[in-house]
Amino acid sequence: MAKKKYYLDTEKRELLELKWTPGWKQTYVLFNNEQLAVVSKDDALAGAHIEIPGGRTLELKLDKGLFTNLVTKINGEHIPGSMGDPSYQLRQIFYLLLFLGLVNIAVGLVFYIGEFEVEQLPGIGLINTVLGAIQIALGYAISKGSKIALIVATALMVADLAMTTIYAAGSMMPVIMKAFFVIFIVRGFRFIKEYNTEKK
Repeated sequence: MAKKKYYLDTEKRELLELKWTPGWKQTYVLFNNEQLAVVSKDDALAGAHIEIPGGRTLELKLDKGLFTNLVTKINGEHIPGSMGDPSYQLRQIFYLLLFLGLVNIAVGLVFYIGEFEVEQLPGIGLINTVLGAIQIALGYAISKGSKIALIVATALMVADLAMTTIYAAGSMMPVIMKAFFVIFIVRGFRFIKEYNTEKK
């Protein structure tokens, strides 16, 4: 059973815990280890409201898709660090671009320092190194709400997907993986809009 824990106060005296069964068939809501409710999948899809101590209302909404998220709000505001929190989602994109950027830099340095060359792609070592640095910078900007950075990152990932498709030599796994990355990053457009609205 998967679970998430959130402290609702800085003193860490209010612990909200959410547990759910595979396929989100049931979601258990606990407050300071006391079970408050069990929410069915249908209710979570429709949106459930649960009263928690302190006269507050916990809102649960299952946001289905390729990447299913359990959106959790208290009195209309996202719980910081929860799956539906725009800041959390943009950080996930940053972590992905950070990982891809470090991989590109490592591969680029191996080619550049080792003076290896690919006939179809001259200067691939330097290109990979620069691309990796750009990806990391874009990821950081995205985590801070930059829509322009998100557009540029998406364009780069789509171009990378196109090149992978051309040079994959019949292997579909790299293409599928790159397509997954593109979809993951494109999701950021919905979250970046909400992020910037909340910041205002």
